[in-house]
Amino acid sequence: MSDTMFNELRTTRIYEKIVLQIRHLIKEGKLKPNDRLPAERDLAKTLGCSRTSLREACRVLESEGLIVSKPGGGRFIQKVDERV
Repeated sequence: MSDTMFNELRTTRIYEKIVLQIRHLIKEGKLKPNDRLPAERDLAKTLGCSRTSLREACRVLESEGLIVSKPGGGRFIQKVDERV
């Protein structure tokens, strides 16, 4: 049997799904620059995920420049361009 007929199995981690969802909301214009994301506890509950997964997603989004964290102030959507 040839190895070429098999595809690598890949699981999508929860934080990756959160990143995709937030990117989509930005692209659709449902999240706009300077919009404040809900509090971490509330957003995790709404998404049905752990706060750890949410934090990891936020780290990814921050590294991409899509959101910014303000200590004691929450997380906000950055000014974004059309490349999302």
